[in-house]
Parts: sequence; C-alpha cells; structure tokens
Amino acid sequence: MKSLTVYVLVQGENGGTEAYEYPVSIEVSELNVNADLSVTTDDNKSTAVEFTNYGNVNVSDIELTATADGETLAQKYLFETEPDTSRSVAFDTEGLNGEEVSVTATYTAQEETYTATTTHVVDYPLSGEIRLTSIETTQSGSGVTIQGDSANIGNTDAESVLVSVEDTDSVSPTSPLGDYYIGTVEAGEFSTFELTAEVEGSTSSVPVEIMYIVDNNRVTTTQLVDVSPGSSSAVRSSQTTDTTTGQEPSGGSDLPVTSISAVLAVLVFSIVGFGIYRWRNP
Repeated sequence: MKSLTVYVLVQGENGGTEAYEYPVSIEVSELNVNADLSVTTDDNKSTAVEFTNYGNVNVSDIELTATADGETLAQKYLFETEPDTSRSVAFDTEGLNGEEVSVTATYTAQEETYTATTTHVVDYPLSGEIRLTSIETTQSGSGVTIQGDSANIGNTDAESVLVSVEDTDSVSPTSPLGDYYIGTVEAGEFSTFELTAEVEGSTSSVPVEIMYIVDNNRVTTTQLVDVSPGSSSAVRSSQTTDTTTGQEPSGGSDLPVTSISAVLAVLVFSIVGFGIYRWRNP
C-alpha cells in the first residue's frame, strides 16, 4: 500500500486560482518475474516440457532449448504467456532412454531477459508384455495338458489376452481347450490358463501363441513349452508313483517268488503220493 498526495490547481472564470491537495492510498504490487519448467517423459519417443509463468507480469519471446551430452536436440518457441498460465511443448527423445536431458528457457519480461533451466532423466514406461510362467504339463498317451500363469511383466495393462496351441505337423490343438481367452491382465498381475493338445511321440515342445492388445497395438508372440520326458515340468506333473528308493515297501517277504512256487509244488506232490500209497496199502 502506497500513500500519495494529489495536488490540484483550479482557475476560476475571473482569472483567480485556488489550490487543493488530497491524500490518496494506492495498492501497488512489487514486480515479480518468476517462471519455471517441468519435464515428463510421455512415451518412448517424446518428452514434454511445460513452461509456467508464476510471476505477475506477462513474459514473451520464450525460447526452449533441449540438450543432451552437450549436443542440442532441438529448439522450440512459445507464445506470450500471462501470469499463472502454462504452455507446453514436446521434444523428440527417441533412443535416449536413461540419458539426462537439460532444458533451458530464455524469455523476456519488462524488457529484461531471464533464463530458467532444469534437467530430466529420460525414462520410458515399459509397455505391457505377457509371458507364460509357472508352467506344468501332464501327458497321457499322445494328449498333453498345459497349465500355468500368463504374467504381465510390463507396467501398462494388456487387454484381450488369448493363448492358443499352434497347429503344426507334430502338434494339434484339441478340445476342450485348444485356446483359452484370458481377457485383461493388469500391469504386474497374472491370470491362470489351461490348454490341451495332441502331440506325436517324438515331440519335445508345444508352441503356444500369445495374442494381446497393449497401448492400442496388437501384439502376437509364440512361446515354446517343453513337454519332453526329461523336462522338470513333465517330471513334476506326470509322476504318479514314489520313486524315492528302489526297495520294496517294509513288511514284504525276502523269499523270491520262484522259491515259494517250488516249495508249494513239492508239498503238493508229496501229499498226492502219500494218498496213493495209503490207497494201495490199506
């Protein structure tokens, strides 16, 4: 608040003059020039820079310069910006993941030139990616059942996820689960699935096709699932007997089966011979 005195000199029609003075209070704001920058990486191709005028005067002739490793990436220009107003622009930072980018703003306020500088490490968000994990297989004859988790190892959601057995010369999808619709798998989450297939005797792996939509892009990949007898998943899922030791269960006889048969045969012949003898010699 500033106090001023206003002096007024009034001349009348007769040529005379009179002087007056009045006290006046005026609210005056101090000149404040203040602008700053904020930087965010939007995707794997561009980085957005926002210029904000935090002062109380308009700023103009705004020039933004982005550099990395001492090299100028690009220069951008913005319109005049009023107080408490922001404007933004994007720089192409494709291929700069993990690198530090410096952004400098040069602008004019009240016929004076000012600068603002900030640094930012480019960090691309990892798109959603579906990977089959915790897989177990069960084989019965030529039929194979595959169970496991479809895990999203990215940090964006994957939608319309569908897993299916690929039809090849040695592998065929079979009912009821030749393919399995999972739906949406959120970032960092997983969902279970089950597939059934028919394989030839020498087949060691089953190709599983994975289809999903991420960031409005359709992705199709194939993952091989090991179904060979030596694979850990096949052993774990197909084992039906205790193979810890090669011994018979406790309580079993140590006498070989062939010896038992021989003893029984001798006893039978002896009893029959004794009966015949007693019949002939009463």
